[in-house]
Amino acid sequence: MSLALFAIHNAVIIGNRHTPGDEVSSSINGFAISRRRKAGWVMQEVILHIGMPKTGSTAIQGSLANFDDGRVRFSQLGPRNHTGRLATIFFERPERHHSNKKKGLSASALKGISQKLRGRLEEELALDRQKLILSGEGICNFEKPVVSRIRDFFQERSATTTVLAYIRDPVSLASSSFQQKVKRGLGEPEMAGPDYRSRFEKFVEVFGRENVRLVKFDRKAFTNGSVVSDFCERIGVPDLGSESQTVNESLSGTATKFMYLFNRYGAPCKGNRQELSAHRQLVEFLRVVFPEGRFTLPPEYIYQSLDLKDIEWMETVGGLELLGEIPDFETSETSLGAFMEAVDEASILRLEGSLKEKGIRISSEDDPAAMLSRLFYSNLVGNKIDDSYADSIREIAIKIEEKQELTLKDAETILRLALEVRPKGPNIIQKIRKYEKENSG
Repeated sequence: MSLALFAIHNAVIIGNRHTPGDEVSSSINGFAISRRRKAGWVMQEVILHIGMPKTGSTAIQGSLANFDDGRVRFSQLGPRNHTGRLATIFFERPERHHSNKKKGLSASALKGISQKLRGRLEEELALDRQKLILSGEGICNFEKPVVSRIRDFFQERSATTTVLAYIRDPVSLASSSFQQKVKRGLGEPEMAGPDYRSRFEKFVEVFGRENVRLVKFDRKAFTNGSVVSDFCERIGVPDLGSESQTVNESLSGTATKFMYLFNRYGAPCKGNRQELSAHRQLVEFLRVVFPEGRFTLPPEYIYQSLDLKDIEWMETVGGLELLGEIPDFETSETSLGAFMEAVDEASILRLEGSLKEKGIRISSEDDPAAMLSRLFYSNLVGNKIDDSYADSIREIAIKIEEKQELTLKDAETILRLALEVRPKGPNIIQKIRKYEKENSG
């Protein structure tokens, strides 16, 4: 089927209207399924927007949040990114999803939460609307059995499902994804591919190719150069604004390198709420101090890591041109890690000066990671991390007084406070990393 015919075919699917009591027929994996709408299920179609990551999903969700024009509704399950809520409803073990891990939610607690969310989703399907939009860039990472359960849930409630995904080319995606991982704490020179097939083949197999829209992420081809405008046009709602209002801000090349150095050699970030807040403040500081220049990985690091078979699969299934002709490039003698650690002296002096302006005490022996560690712990104090540690320190004191045995967890707590005083201390950092690993095991 040509791309033009495919677009027309999907337009017909989107435009079909059915009322309660109508016979509805659809085709999934080649098997015709005929069913009658159950009393109470009014919603005709679910638009399942599944990303992919780094294709403006945050902008789409921000622009459509709370949208409901009486015909099309953006789901009000909770956060505008529905990935975590759908994982809670459809995972067999929802406590394993990272969104629930961060909240420390147990399996028993999530059982009740899952039932409530399922009920809220059913209430939305009973609304007198034509379309319900669910959006989450992490949905494309769900495993196939979860995707099947999502299909069955909507199918049993007489709603057709159209899957919509924006596909970013592998070259621009590489730099964007790498930087995003650095912003979240990456301190290793990892290159990850787009993983097109592992992300999207299961949706084609479960929902059928005719129900899956794969759209190349190309701002030059979008109305107003905006993915938000393109999304609105595809689902049939008025243009709801520019993506620039909600898009995730990127870091410059220099800021990204400093963040990488902090992640690799600086103060360990355990991941609790206060430390995550301090980490975000650090990212924002670097964004402001070093705004110039877009971060881009040199082409030799990107092209030598591409999975050509994976790219060919997406180009064939999606009818998309993603890579084009690969340019000539020489394999770099410098490792990716060495490239990320190379920061010019002028930028280091600028970092030092900016930190001193904030009142951060800098030692003559501090390297960039140590300087940023001092700011990190200053942010922690500002976030009242000392209060959150007070109970732990008191408990340790009581243990010592009563001659109880101290644990590695206690040792880690004490060393984290020591690191605030000596952020460059290599032995302290090494011990904390060791205790983190043993305590998590």
